[in-house]
Amino acid sequence: MVKAALMAKDIFNIEKCWLQIAALDYKVSADTLAVMKTRLTRLLRRAARWLLRHQEDVMGLAEAQKLFAGQIKAIRKMYQQKLPPDF
Repeated sequence: MVKAALMAKDIFNIEKCWLQIAALDYKVSADTLAVMKTRLTRLLRRAARWLLRHQEDVMGLAEAQKLFAGQIKAIRKMYQQKLPPDF
């Protein structure tokens, strides 16, 4: 489980997101920060569980990390194009 959690952390760049959320301290409400941190933690847990359930059978964890990290990076690049302008 620890290995899958570390992989999920790297795939979704959780550490960077966490630092960005922390930088919002005193800029947004404490409730908003708590919701953001909770959702980020939930993403990490769900991704780790998914990796444990599905990728061991198909490919090794290292292969899965490389594959999914690239796909997540590509999706993030599309955010500005796909999200509404007021988002």
